[in-house]
Amino acid sequence: MRKAVECLRPNKWKVFLFVLLGLVVIGGHIQSWAFAPPEAPKPAGYGVLRFLPLWPIATMMLLPLLALSSPFMDKGIDITSLDTWYSILIVGGYLYLVASLSVAVVENLISKKTAS
Repeated sequence: MRKAVECLRPNKWKVFLFVLLGLVVIGGHIQSWAFAPPEAPKPAGYGVLRFLPLWPIATMMLLPLLALSSPFMDKGIDITSLDTWYSILIVGGYLYLVASLSVAVVENLISKKTAS
């Protein structure tokens, strides 16, 4: 249990990776305007971000969360839309979990490599 709590405790690398992943997801959300109805207003920053492949990267990052959210989508609740406070909270928590686990895995690999 202590190792799990330590894994989730923030440090500079986890926060950096969390912010980076958050920016990718926000950029992907902006780029998803390309799939919106024609009358939808163009989001700010779309012209700047349209050359970066953020939408496919964000979609692949959120794929496990999208798979878990399919029962909610059947009821009309989209927890990955970033349009409501709970979707921002769920996606943010998921991204922090991904960042924490990624940093923990890298730290574990580094410590094993230096030990041998």
